[in-house]
Amino acid sequence: MTGDEKAVTANLKVVTPGGNQATLDFHVLLYREDADWCALALEVDLRGYGATMEAACEDLTSALERQFLFSLSRRDPGTFIFPAEGKYFEMFFEATSRQVKEYLSSISGKVVDSKIEVDLSPQLVHASG
Repeated sequence: MTGDEKAVTANLKVVTPGGNQATLDFHVLLYREDADWCALALEVDLRGYGATMEAACEDLTSALERQFLFSLSRRDPGTFIFPAEGKYFEMFFEATSRQVKEYLSSISGKVVDSKIEVDLSPQLVHASG
């Protein structure tokens, strides 16, 4: 790890050929791979690459859309859901921990008004086409 990795949550909004709408959530690890940025969706082991984080995320979005539509056409979720290697989940956890520490340090000594909302309901997505 170089210390410039970022951990983010991304949403992919999908409209299937039949008109159904779905939102799929992914944990995305952004990290340097050689000279480029890599955006890795951990739950599906898909990557996007680019000169910037934004470009890598755009490339990842295209890959997610293509893979989702392929999976949908095959009616086989196994062609979409296959997690990345464990080391990338560890990198995501370390990046998340670092980001939280940085944020807490930035607000240290300040009065913070916060509202925490947690949605524990599972989101089941059914797509047909």
